[in-house]
Amino acid sequence: MRTADAPPPPTEEEIQQLVELMRDSWYPSDLVCQGMDWLHHASGLSHGLTVVSATLFVRFLLAPLFVNAQRNSSRMAHMKPEMDVLKTRVDAMAKGVPDPATQARVQAQMKALFAKYDCNPLKSLLLPVIQLPLFISFFFGLQKMPELFGSELSTGGMLWFTDLTVSDPYVALPVLSAMTFLATIEVTKAQTLAATPNPKQGQMMINFMRGMGVVMVPLTMNFPGVIFVYWVTNNTFSLVQTIVLQQPDFRKSLGIWEPPKPVPGQKEAKGMVETLQDMVSRKSDSKTKDNELERIKNLNAEVDRRKAAQGGRKRKGRKKQ
Repeated sequence: MRTADAPPPPTEEEIQQLVELMRDSWYPSDLVCQGMDWLHHASGLSHGLTVVSATLFVRFLLAPLFVNAQRNSSRMAHMKPEMDVLKTRVDAMAKGVPDPATQARVQAQMKALFAKYDCNPLKSLLLPVIQLPLFISFFFGLQKMPELFGSELSTGGMLWFTDLTVSDPYVALPVLSAMTFLATIEVTKAQTLAATPNPKQGQMMINFMRGMGVVMVPLTMNFPGVIFVYWVTNNTFSLVQTIVLQQPDFRKSLGIWEPPKPVPGQKEAKGMVETLQDMVSRKSDSKTKDNELERIKNLNAEVDRRKAAQGGRKRKGRKKQ
């Protein structure tokens, strides 16, 4: 039942105008709507299966980028000890006057190091730069579809969620989405800890992701079912992909190296709490030193003032004599 303050539902004419505007738009979210509508009519699949098919198609296209990012990250992890030595040299040069010859030699060594391990930090950024806009475009595009194609989506679901324009009355889809997300986190736990220089920070990151997966259930439970069809499919693909890429023989065939063993004698990196405490301590020490210098400066100024005053009194005494 619609309340008095709620806006009236759009008429058929208004919906048709929105559809025409969407089809003439080049916004990423509108392109998602156009692609879903075209695939639905071209394949004859229901809207639910259309979303599943489109999601799997996009993820298969992105799979080579994911493999390349994994290969690059594994090699950078092995390169890190040598890179730390070069960074020490760079920091030492930054403190003094840069020597052009030394600077050129260090840059050449860094370039040779990347070539030796066949990796580049920018390669690891390529996947999120592409994947994040796609994820956002799919989310906003699918969020608009119940308004644009409400009559078709209302019967385009499957199993217990036949109406994709409304939220799941059993909250099963939000829970399933969270479970597949959490399962992916648990499967990649060891890999995340190995890739993080500080195990404590890696554990904090994992716990944060766990909490986010749980909190997302009550926050998203009122979203239309069509969005969860995308999320569950996307999360399931990520889970299966991660499990497959954890197989040693398969990783080896793709050139993905196993995590490096800890360097003997290497000090354990400090956790986030310890790092913040050190920053506060250094700031406090710096403030104490500044206060001490200011106190000495004021004391010297007071001594100079007294000497000047004493010298003035002596000169006056001589004049009287």
